[in-house]
Order: sequence, then C-alpha cells, then structure tokens
Amino acid sequence: MERLFDPIKATEDIVDSYLSYLRTTFDFSDRALRDQLNTLMNQKDKFYKGPILEATPPFENGATIRELVEEGVLSKGFLQFSTENLDLDRPLYRHQEESIRKIVTLNRNVIVATGTGSGKTEAFLIPILDSLLKEAEKNTLCPGVRALLLYPMNALANDQMKRMRSLLANCRNITFGIYTGETLEENKKAEEKFRKTHNSLSPLQNELLSREKMRQTPPNILITNYAMLEYLLLRPDDNVFFDGDYAKFWRFLILDEAHTYSGAKGIETSMLIRRLKQRVCSSETSPLKCVATSATIGGSRDADTLKSIARFGSDLFGEVFCWKEGVPEHQDVVLGYRRNLATEESWGMPEDNVYEELSLELDNSKEPDTSRLLAMLSKAGVPNQIIESSKKNSKDWRVFLYNVFKGDSRVIKLRLLLEKVPKEISEVASEIFTGDSDQKRKLVSMVALANKLKHSTEDLALLHARYHLFIKTLEGGYVSFYPEKKLFLEKHNGVIVDSEEYPAFECAVCQNCGQLYLVGYIVEEKLKQDVAEIPGDKHSLQFYLVVDGGFADYSIAEDELESEESAFAPEDEYLLCVKCGSIQKRDLLGNKCNCGKDYTIQLIKAKSTSDEVHKCPKCGTSNSLFSVVRRLVLGDESATSVLTTSLYRHSQEMEMEVVPVVDDDWDTYTEVPSPLRSTRRLLAFSDSRQDAAFFSTYLSDSYSQILRRRLIVDVFSANYQRIVKDGWSINDLAECVLTYVDQLGFFSQEKSRTERKKQCWYWILYEFLARSGRNSLEGLGIVGYSFRIPDQWKPPKRLREMGLSDQEITDIYRELLDSFRIYGAIEFPEGVRPTDEFFEPRNYHYSFKLCGRKHHANSWLPSRDYLSNRRLDYLAKIFLKLGIQNHESEARNLLRKIWESDLFKDPPSAWRGVFVDSIENAVGTVHRARYEYWELAMGIGDNPNAFYRCPKCGKLTLRCVHDICPSYKCDGKLKKINPQEEMKDNHYRNLYMSIEPKLMEVAEHTAQLTSQNAAEKQDRFYRGEINVLSCSTTFELGIDVGQLETILMRNMPPTPANYIQRAGRAGRRSDSTAFSLTYAKRRSHDLFYFKDPMKMVSGVIKPPKFEIKNLKIILRHMNSVAIAAFWKENPEYFGSCESFFFNQKCSGTDAFKEFLLKKPDRILCALRTVVPQELHQKLGVDNWSWLDKLMSNTDGSLAIATEKIEKDIEALEVNMQESSRCKEFATAKKMQETIKTLMDRQIIGYLSQNNVIPKYGFPVDVIELQTYHYPQGKTIELSRDMKIALSEYAPESQVIADGYVWTSRYIKRRQGKEFPKNRFVICNRCGYFASSLEERSEKELPEACPVCGEQYNYVGSYITPEFGMIGDSPVKPSAKKPTKTFSSRYYFSSKINGDPQSNTSHENIGGLDLSISSSEGTLAVINNAGGKGFSVCRNCGFALVGKDEKLEKHSDPLGKKCKGLFDRRIVLGYEFLTDILEISFDDYCNETDASLWYSLLYGILEGISSTLEIDRTDINGVFRYKPNYLPTLVLFDSVPGGAGHVRRVVHERRLGEILLETLRIVENCDCGKENEGKASCYGCLRNYSNQFFHEILDRSKVIGFLQPYLGTRAKLIERIKE
Repeated sequence: MERLFDPIKATEDIVDSYLSYLRTTFDFSDRALRDQLNTLMNQKDKFYKGPILEATPPFENGATIRELVEEGVLSKGFLQFSTENLDLDRPLYRHQEESIRKIVTLNRNVIVATGTGSGKTEAFLIPILDSLLKEAEKNTLCPGVRALLLYPMNALANDQMKRMRSLLANCRNITFGIYTGETLEENKKAEEKFRKTHNSLSPLQNELLSREKMRQTPPNILITNYAMLEYLLLRPDDNVFFDGDYAKFWRFLILDEAHTYSGAKGIETSMLIRRLKQRVCSSETSPLKCVATSATIGGSRDADTLKSIARFGSDLFGEVFCWKEGVPEHQDVVLGYRRNLATEESWGMPEDNVYEELSLELDNSKEPDTSRLLAMLSKAGVPNQIIESSKKNSKDWRVFLYNVFKGDSRVIKLRLLLEKVPKEISEVASEIFTGDSDQKRKLVSMVALANKLKHSTEDLALLHARYHLFIKTLEGGYVSFYPEKKLFLEKHNGVIVDSEEYPAFECAVCQNCGQLYLVGYIVEEKLKQDVAEIPGDKHSLQFYLVVDGGFADYSIAEDELESEESAFAPEDEYLLCVKCGSIQKRDLLGNKCNCGKDYTIQLIKAKSTSDEVHKCPKCGTSNSLFSVVRRLVLGDESATSVLTTSLYRHSQEMEMEVVPVVDDDWDTYTEVPSPLRSTRRLLAFSDSRQDAAFFSTYLSDSYSQILRRRLIVDVFSANYQRIVKDGWSINDLAECVLTYVDQLGFFSQEKSRTERKKQCWYWILYEFLARSGRNSLEGLGIVGYSFRIPDQWKPPKRLREMGLSDQEITDIYRELLDSFRIYGAIEFPEGVRPTDEFFEPRNYHYSFKLCGRKHHANSWLPSRDYLSNRRLDYLAKIFLKLGIQNHESEARNLLRKIWESDLFKDPPSAWRGVFVDSIENAVGTVHRARYEYWELAMGIGDNPNAFYRCPKCGKLTLRCVHDICPSYKCDGKLKKINPQEEMKDNHYRNLYMSIEPKLMEVAEHTAQLTSQNAAEKQDRFYRGEINVLSCSTTFELGIDVGQLETILMRNMPPTPANYIQRAGRAGRRSDSTAFSLTYAKRRSHDLFYFKDPMKMVSGVIKPPKFEIKNLKIILRHMNSVAIAAFWKENPEYFGSCESFFFNQKCSGTDAFKEFLLKKPDRILCALRTVVPQELHQKLGVDNWSWLDKLMSNTDGSLAIATEKIEKDIEALEVNMQESSRCKEFATAKKMQETIKTLMDRQIIGYLSQNNVIPKYGFPVDVIELQTYHYPQGKTIELSRDMKIALSEYAPESQVIADGYVWTSRYIKRRQGKEFPKNRFVICNRCGYFASSLEERSEKELPEACPVCGEQYNYVGSYITPEFGMIGDSPVKPSAKKPTKTFSSRYYFSSKINGDPQSNTSHENIGGLDLSISSSEGTLAVINNAGGKGFSVCRNCGFALVGKDEKLEKHSDPLGKKCKGLFDRRIVLGYEFLTDILEISFDDYCNETDASLWYSLLYGILEGISSTLEIDRTDINGVFRYKPNYLPTLVLFDSVPGGAGHVRRVVHERRLGEILLETLRIVENCDCGKENEGKASCYGCLRNYSNQFFHEILDRSKVIGFLQPYLGTRAKLIERIKE
C-alpha cells in the first residue's frame, strides 16, 4: 500500500516536532520560566501559520497536434513523432494552441505568461519545429540558425537540451546545439565529455557538441545565454552565425524566464537583441518572431497590467507587442485559462465520510474493484441516475469518479472559495463542513480524492491543490524580574507598570543543566541588551549566570579544565538591580542605585569567546567547539534540519519506472531490495549557495546520527530479554548491531566485514563515551552503563564502618570508576582510533594516573590542594551527609586509598585484568580501563532499570547513594524516575524511538558544481537515488524535477515571484497534493512576511519595466557595434591587450580611430537600426558626434582606457630600467612580470571593465578559487564576482562545496607575471579614500586628507588577485559553519576629474538648502583582514592573515617546499566605476543621528525608484560626512560602469518631485501607527538588501524631517497635482 501524504498529519507532526525541539533545547531549570515557555509555545499562530490551501485548477484544453495538422495549421512532418516524445493525440492546453496559432497563422510575436507547469516550452517549440519541418518538406533545410533560445542560466539551457534530445531523436535532419562557456572547442573532447556525462551513451547525429562543429555547420536550433551572446557578436571566429551563407535563415528569438530581464539588465538585454537583429535581419529576410515566456511576469489580468506586459515585450525585443481589449488578434499576451468547475450543475452532496473511504480504497489498489466503488457511492447517498450517467463514456474508474464528483456541491463550493485567493485550511473547512468537529480532516480527504480524479489520464485533476505551511524561528528570549519574573519571546526592552518602565534582559540557558543566564554588555553601569545604535557598532556580548540563592562555589572540576585556571574568579561576581538595570561588582562599597537591596540579584560573569560560552560554571559541562550556553536563538541549520527530517518522514515513496526484463542467458544481476532504501524526494531551497552547500552536509550528518541511534534502539528492543538476562557488554552489542545492519543492507557491498564492524564500533563507542551529553542514548534514559565489579572483590571494611551498606559501597565504586568511561580513559577495540575526527572535539586517547595532570592524562586525585574533581566532590558530599568530620580531607584520603590499596595494589588483586597500563613519554605510567567491564542497563521495555534524576541539574544516573547527586558541586537530591514517563516529551528521545529507519541521501546542487556534476545529481534526484537536494536558485526557474510533492524553503524568498517559482517545482506530475514548508529566519524580511504569509503566497507581482533612455548603456552598445565591425575586418587586433594596444603593426586604438574616421556606411546603418529612433539626435548617430565620447583625447572612453594602460606600462618600464641600473634584478624581474600580466589581459574584459563596451554579463570581474589540483576538487568550479570574492575567497577563508571544506591558502600567481600594487589612503574622520599605482603614488596621492586636512588613519598597498586563489587540501566539514577571515568594506573613492557629464548645483526646496553633484565616480572594495593585512609569499603566493612574527615553513600548491620571502601587510582591493549622485544638507552640519540619515537615504531611494520608474535593485546608496560634518547621501548605480540612473535626478531636475514622493510613501504607510510611526516596513523603507539597517530605519524621522519643508499631506497632494 502506498503511503498517502496527509497535510493535516504532516502539519501536526512538523509543528509538534519543532516545538518539542524548542522545549528540549531551551529547557529552563527554573520551573516558572519553563512553564511560561510552554505556555508561549502553545499560543496559536505564534510559531506557525497554515496550512494555507491554494487551488491550482486544470488548464482548459485545446486541440490536439494531430487536429492542427489535419486543419493545415501545422506541418504533416509532425506525424513522424512518436507518442513517447510528443503525443499527437493528447489535447494541448488552450493557451498552447492559442500561442501556436498566433505565431504560425497570424505571424504574431507573443508573451506566454502562464503559470508554473503550464507547458510554456511547447508554446514556442512546436511553432519552431513546424517551420523547420516545412523547410524539410521543401528540401531547403540546411545548416544555419533558425531559432535562438536564450536562457538566463546555464542550468535552464542544459535542461532544455535534455528535452531536445528526447524530442528530436527521430528527426535527424533538424540539428541543435548548446553554446555556453561550458561548451568545449574540439569535437573529439566534446564527445568524450558527453559519453562520460551520459553513462557511455553515444550522442545523436543531429546534436552538435563542440564550438568547432557549430562553426563548421551552425545548428538549426541554437541554445545559449545572454553573456555568451555578447561574446558571439564580438569575436571574429563566431561571425559565421551572423554573416555569410549560413546566416540567412534566422526566424525565431525565444527568451525564457523573461521576468528576470528588468531594470538595467532589461536595458542591456534589449540593446543586445537589437544588435543581434541588426546582424541577422536584412531587408532580404523576414523579421524575427519573438517569444518571451514567464510564469511570474505579472500577477493581475486587468487591462492595464496586460498592456504593461505588452509594452515590456516591445521594449525588450524592439518589436510590436500589443494588447487591445476586445480584439483577440491583437492580444499578444497569452494567458493560462483555468477551468471554472464552479459552473457545473450540482446534484447535491454525499455523506461526508465517503471522501476518506474512497481515498483509502484508491490508495490500496491501483485498479480498484468497480463494484465496491459503486456500493460505496450508493451507500453515501449519491443518486442512482448520477452513478449511471457517470458510467457512460467513462473508460476507467478515474473518469467515472470524476464525472460523479464534478457535480458534488461541496466540491463546487470549495472551487468557488478558492477561485480568487488561497485561504487558511481552517477557514475553508468551517465553511464546507460547518459545525463538524473533524472538519479539517474531512476537507483534506475531499481534496485528496478530488486530486486523484481526472477527466482523462493525461488531464489535470478535478481539484489540483497545494498546501503552504510557514514556521517561524525564535526571535530571542527576554526576561523581566520586576514586578514579577516574566518571559517574552519577542524583543522587549522592558515592561511598563503605572507609567514606569522596568528593564527586561536578554536571556540564555545552559544546554545541560538549564541554568538561566542574562546576556548583554555594560554601558554606563547598566546591563544593556545587544542592540547597536549605529550599524557596525558591534559590542562583545557577556554572559551572566543568575545565582540561585547566595553565591556558591562555581569553580570547575579539574577534569574539565584545559588549564589550571578556574572558570571564574571572585572579581567575576556582580550585583544587578532588576528595577533599574544598574550593575556593579560585588566587592564594591555602596550601591549604584537607590532602589534597595530587595531588587538586587546576584550574577556570575562566565568566560566567553566570540559570543560563546564553552563551559558552564554551574554544571561544569564543556565543549570546545560549540557554546554550551545558548541564547534563545536558533541556528538556521539545526532548525531546518528538524523541519526537513519531519517533512521527509511524511513524504511519499516515488513510483519507480519498471525496467523491462530482457531474456538474456548472461543476465546475472538480481536486485536485492533494502528496507532502508527510500525513493522519497524533497527539494530544499536556500538563497545563498554557501548556505545550501553547508546545509547538505549538516543535514546528512545530523540525520545519519539519528538513524544510527534508531538502529541501535532497534537492537535494544529486539534483544531486550537477552540483554537483561545475560548482562550484555558493548562487545555483545557491537556484534548484534553489525548483524542487524547487514540484514538491512545498510553498508555498501565493497566494505569488508572488518570495516563494517569497525564502523559499528564507532557508533557504539560514541554513545558509550557520552560524547553527546544529555542528547545521547544514555542522557535520554534509553540505556545506561554499569561497571561490572570483579567477582573476587569485596567491599572494604573501612567503608562499612562509616555506615555504608555493601550495595552503597558498590555503587560508589561504580560511580568513581565511571570516570574512566566518561573521560575516554578506556582501551579501544582493535582498529578503532580514539583520535579519529568522528569523536571530535574530544578525539584523544585519554588515561588516568594517581596525581598530576599532564597532556591527556587525567589525575585521579586533584593535582593541587586548592583544586577538586568530580570524584572527590562526590565522596565529600556523601561523607558530609554521613556526618563525618573533616569530610573533605577524609574524602581525599579515601580516594587515594582506593587507588593505591585497592585498584592498583600489588597482586593478588581483584582488579587484575580490569586495567591496561602503559608508559608514555613525559607522563609516565598511565592506566586505562577495559571497555568489556561495562554492562548495558535498559531504560526501555516492560521492566526497565531504575534511573535517578537530579531535579536541580538534570543529571540522569543508575546509582543513588543517600540521594546524593554525582554532578560536580550540585547539592540537588536524586529522585527515582521512569525515563519512559519522565522524558516522553523529549524531542530526541521520541525521534530515536519512533522514526522510521530509512536512509536519506543528501546532495548539494548549486552554481559551485561543474555542469557534469550538477547534471549527474539532477539525474540521480530525478531517479530517486538522491532523496534531498539542497539547492540555491539553480532550481528556481523552470527546471524539470519530475515527480515531486514536497518543498522546503529554508528562508523566506526575496519576493512573491521567487516564492511562486520555488513552490511551483512540486506537484507537477503527482496525483497527491503538493506541500510547501517555509522557514522564517530571524531577520526582518522573513518576519515581515510571516505576519501575513498571504502576501508571499499570492502577493502582488508587478510586470517588469525599463526604459531604453539610458544614454550611457546605449553608448557602450554603439561602441560594441563599431568594434565588432573593426575586428571582423582586422582580426589581428583581437585577443589580448598587447595585440590591441601594442600591436607591432599599429596601435589598435589608432587603427580603430582611422577605421571610424572613414564613417563606414555599414556602421551607420547598423546604428540607425540598433539605437531607438527618438535618441538618434541626442546621441549624434547621423552626424557621428558619438565618436567624441569614444575617441576624444580628453574624455573619450577608449582614449581614457588607452592612456591608463599605456601610462601603467610606461611607469613600470621606467622603474624596471631604474632597478636594472641599480642592479636590483629581482625587483626588475617583478616589474617585467607585472608588464606581462597587463599585456596578457583579454581585450574584451579590459574594454568592458573600463566602460568602453557593455559590461553586464561579462565575467571580467570574476575570479576562481582553484581546487582541481585535488581529486575532490574536480567536480566543482568555485568562482565569484570580485567584490564578493575579496571576502569569501580571501586567504584563510573557508568555503564549503560538494561535501568538503576548502580553505583559501594561496593568492594565485602566474609564471612571469606580477600583481600591480596600488597605494591607498583612508581618512576615518570623513571617509576619504584615494589610490594610485604604487609607482606613481608619491606624485598622485596627497600627503594629508584633501577634504578635512587630517592625517590619514590608514596607509597601505593593495593588490587585485585577478588570477584567483588556490585552495588548501580539503577536509570534511564539521557541524560548525565555515568561516570567512574578514568582511570586505566599500569606500567611495573619488569622482572622475573632467567628467563631461558632471553637474553641480544648489537647490532650495521649501527652505531646505541642498548641494547636489552628479558625476562618474569610483567605488573601492577593500579587505585588510581587520587591519592585520595578509602576508604573501613572493614565490608561490602562500598567504596568511597578519603573522608579523616569524612565518611558518610552507609548501607551494604542488606540495614542494618553498623558501620564498614574504610581503607583509598586503591588502586585497578592487575598484570599479559607476555613476554617483551626492546630496549634501547644508543646514545640518554636526547632525549625527545615524537613524535619521539612513532612513532618509532609503526613503529617497524609494522615491527615485517610484518617480523615475527605475528598478529599485538598480540603485543604492551610502551615507558619509564631508568637512565640518556636513551630512551627505551618496547615491549610485548598482550596475557596474554605471547606467545613468542617478544622474537623471539632476539632469531632469526632479529632486523636488522625488522628495514629495518620498514623503508620500512614508506618510501613507501604517507601520508603527500605535507608536507614532516610529517603525519601518517593506511598504516604506525596508527592502531585502538593506536588512543590516532595519533596526534603525524609522519613517517618523523622515516625516519629521521633510514635512516642515514640503508641507502636510493635503499640501503634498496639491503639489503633486500641480
């Protein structure tokens, strides 16, 4: 029986599991806080919302392909297609037919704006094939591109190729190929790559695999991306696609995922398309038919939206797209038509239990008994005439039941309810099943049944539905103590009582004992929460243990110390007034406040490092990797791992394709099914590729641990009686676990029995050694370990005389000897290494000696008189209870006696054979216990062992002597418990006891993988071999993932469009309902949408927009047209900077200038075609004045680029010659290598980087972290934009990819090349930044800050690592996220002197004096490693952070010893040009309210976006001060090289209008209305990219600033009307 996905049960279990995880993780020992936490957890809608039910009705059907062929619309050539590839008799959707008719018959351009899974590809592919088939019928089909399919991502292009191979396998006269950066040059190598990627299959004859082959005979269908199209249009070798005999047949241009082409990207792509059309569309050929597709191009169907979409198409393609109401032949936006089932005539409704009964019947059998179905329907009250009429023309049970239930009034009502918007399931259920106590479950059964019923086998369901569930993270925990102790789970600064505010403090809890901590920092003698007033003002958090009662001894047991220091010293004791927040050292005289001692609580400051506490002073728990004290904040990985595990448990097994049995005498393969194997599939989305990569390993490791423990528990349960009767040791357990997992087929076949047993030992020892603390099987009371006392031993007489019974003495010995186990001082089984990383962080071989702690040898007795340990403390507490005088000294004496006179006395001894002795260097003789002496004690089963628990520290133990808790310094009293009852709500115990033992194969799918690796993983996921795919945005757009029903989003997507795309991956081929689970992280963007998730599920999606009025972008494309024509005639100038600027024949700049001065007609004709008509005069197309902006000796872009490289080379040559004359040959060689570096730069990259030709889409600013020199690195390609790479790939930064952590270790050098060094200066007072090539810096850099006159705070040299970085040997990741060395920082460098378009003015707007300046400027990105700089080897590039001391020996990337010298304090940097706008507020010098200026900055950016209709992501800004603390907003274009956006503010003189729009936006927002508008939200100032500033953005400050100048809202409306 197939297990049906139940959204109600799934939601209940997911929520219960999540809340159970929260309770278990933050388990306060303080009962009042624990009860309050439970109460808050149980509040409705506090942590989850949903599920929300969304109906996705089936699309209306249209004609079949065969019918269109018979009608004469399509070619008869379609009849050759097999039904497997293209079913000729399956009805197309109505929108597919409409698109085909518009393109083929009406010759229209179209935009296919239908939803996800709507078959958009067929809407354009069938017309393309029709055109090619008709050519073939005329025998005119020859090499040459007919259709160009343009995709925004290689993953989408690769996915389309899979469809092409399937579709065109039998149409070998139609050729196709993909040309991207991954396409190899040589055909032989390309074929080898194909066979390797596709399991040795041979490629189709009609698929062209290589660049070489495609240049010889261009394919009929060419697939590429926009970046590669730029290259194709420029490179001389690729002219064959656009010019000559093979370039006369272009017919179609397809843009998939068209919604991505908005803003500056839209402008760039539109100009690219115009250039393409100019090349391929001559007067002799027909214009291209243009098709754009998108599932999220606009959410509304009103006429204005549809006209906007058509206008977008016209702007993008430069062709006619229109939408005229009432004129179908002039409606070029094709929409998806959903069926309106509500129009069906109702026959009434059946008994409400029939839905669940029928669903279960259908789940139990793929071919249910028809007679049973008839009986069930009749019993449920379905009229006989309905049953009889439904049976007619019903070819199977699905159609029959479809016909019955399409008239069910409940189904019709449900469709009506969901027709417009999704709704909460509880709301829908109450309307459909009014008054029913089980209404939600009945609704789910009805939806599940309707989802199975189809009008035909290919059709969508009667009611196709999707569920959406949202889970929220913890936002933190805050506690107030006055007037009562109260816990809050949202941000609270305090509580107000009788108009007085009393402070609240952020709290944390020990993971082991539940001890309460307060978190914050001391400011002006008050304990403050962690809130930075200014972004970047980061304080170091401190943790304060709240003392219960008086100050106690919170020193740490010596066993737990890494040094001889205690965890706290007397000076760490504090007193806190909970009424006013005053805090002071305990030993200070007097009080800091006048509130009185009644309001004072006692605190102990715990040692913390980087906001983490690694030892709890209360219980002594330590962990060197992770903090043992946690704020009430969740790690995103741990929380989403819990959610994924729970969701995975409810996912269905995927139906696998049955492989046909071949009658083969030599068929020796027999598949052995494993009950552990699973074909469940789940897609987990993350916005960041690093988040996705890390989560794949984190989830795999955490789930593997859960599964291991579950398998061990299975062995416990199956062998319970034997364990109890025979007294199993862990040796017995290991044998039985191995037998069990072998039966399940857990291990791969290549592992030998020895290897498999060793692996089982690792699992068991990890539990035995208590490595997981209270979350281990022992810590959860599932199993305990009791030391087996030798038979020859008898209790010492001295202890009997103290009043202890023999059993109590035995238990004391067992407790003392358990130290050997707890501290890892055991003799490990053969083959198991105690140093293995599996046992981290305590992966050492520990031991014990009598006295003296050294290395990893623990001391049985405290090594100093003033120290103690858990053994001494335990005995001392027992002696105190017995009333023994001098109990501590007596306990110490007894501890020595036990060691010397009993455990290790000379033979004969009862303990002979229990311990293993060894002599170790620098330590002496040490002792370890044999693991065989511990027996298992069961905490499960019908008659579990007695367990005892300390209510104070939570310690769980098998032994109880006078109720004494064995925890160090704990004075709690043990209580006997039944773990099965006491811990029934523990998240981990329930998981280990109940989870279904199924394997989970997890993999990463991000842009970090090679195309081959990504394709293999996608294929394995498709086949069910990978269960969970952790992906970034690579799977968001249109990639086919086959049968999939569950989606997890690990953060709230940036926009509703992103959400719809991600949620749309599920439920496309399944009979079950799709389920999307979204986790809201602890950031304002996520929390905003969690408050009202409907804004995400069915939020407003605006049509993309842009205007082709950006002169700067257009000029770069004009330059590109000209230089492409030049290279076509003069290919010798193409290639490197040397071949262009320093060509032996002639300077490329001069040759190009001479070429253009002839004013070639072909270029003029091209520009007249490419440049919009209305801009010809402004850009000087006809009079060739545009050449001045390219060639002018003063400000022409090419002239500036030429001068820059020539001056750099000249300066280097002068210095090289000078160094040679001074016999500084090493320096001269470095200069020579630097010259070669500059010379060998690719000319396209250099020209685009310097804004001569289009920059967008070129990988000129991308660098690589090289990994291919290691076997694990051959499947990944790590590359990032330079601005990001300076931080992510900086030396010592860590990156995780495909299951390994890579540490950046080398700045890559190339033989014979040297990095150019740039000297730079920074003034912290005003933010001034400037740089110059080091050889010219003395002349060009001023000695003091030219803005404020101060001396520089930082002077240094940076290099741009343009060759990339090299990774060190990879390691397996731990549970801790990889780190970056330091973040890079942006600086506004300077304006470009002599910028002809610069504009400076002064304006007075309503009395507000402003200085405004627009120009081209430089932004710099700097990573100086937190001021430490990097030390870089001059020979091999080996690099470290700081390291001013003697540098360690090192090897080069190939492993050879390197003796190179180091350059120290090197900084990584990069500069780029863009357009800037500076707005200075002349009357506000010395105004330092950061909240005001950042709020105003982001308000004005919103105003610019709205007023000028600029995509908000295309502009950004920073805030800085000018001299005299003159506040200045620096706005800039986000697009590299600038796009002219911010310049328009000045050029169009619209600043006043923008400020009015800014005021309108903030005044019309309702956020914070209960607090006078002191807030911000996504409706006013916040956006996805400015989350760093969300806490200080305040719309009320923008209103208060602008209103005095611009007036009230009424005046504002009047001004806007004017």
